[in-house]
Amino acid sequence: MLGAIANFAFPPFHIWPLYAVALSGLVWSLDGARLAPKPRRAALWRVGAFGFAYYLVGMHWIAWAFLVDAEAFVFFIWMPLIALPALLGGILAGAMFLVYPYWCPGPARLIIFSSAFMLAEWFRASLFGIGGFPWDMPGMIWAPGEAISQSASIWGIYGLSLLTVVAMASPAVLTDTRQRGSTASRAAPLIVAAIVFGALWGWGAKRLGEAPMTE
Repeated sequence: MLGAIANFAFPPFHIWPLYAVALSGLVWSLDGARLAPKPRRAALWRVGAFGFAYYLVGMHWIAWAFLVDAEAFVFFIWMPLIALPALLGGILAGAMFLVYPYWCPGPARLIIFSSAFMLAEWFRASLFGIGGFPWDMPGMIWAPGEAISQSASIWGIYGLSLLTVVAMASPAVLTDTRQRGSTASRAAPLIVAAIVFGALWGWGAKRLGEAPMTE
């Protein structure tokens, strides 16, 4: 469910708070995996399930090409509807499986989570030769041409995507299981994320306002 609803953050909807719901929920699911008899295996399957739905909904449009000449190609429709999301979800799950031994209850797990998520995104975006497979990168939840998307001119889509994943997962730290730490310290990552993206919006709006008008 979380993997599916994350797609409403992408075009044409751009309901970006749903991306925060999805990623924070996934972090909480990974927190819960630590209680399983085999935590890494539990984390692998949880992220794999998230990834399968995430890429199935996000890439479902590829299946339409197989219906142009349905009599000839409908048999192969399982490839974009099963094989492709399974492959991409497996890449995401594999990246999280590698870093999961370092999972911790504090805010540091945001960095662990975001690094693994973006490693998987970079790898899958580099698949299939020249041009790669770069659809639905996290940074694409921001409407193109508007204020926040302007920061991609500084660090590219990968930089904006990394900041986006960290920010959208930051609400998860509000329920940290650390024995120490005040409510303010738990809210700090979320506050920092709000400040950073507020600054990005302000800089992007200024950049758009100073752009020369052409006909």
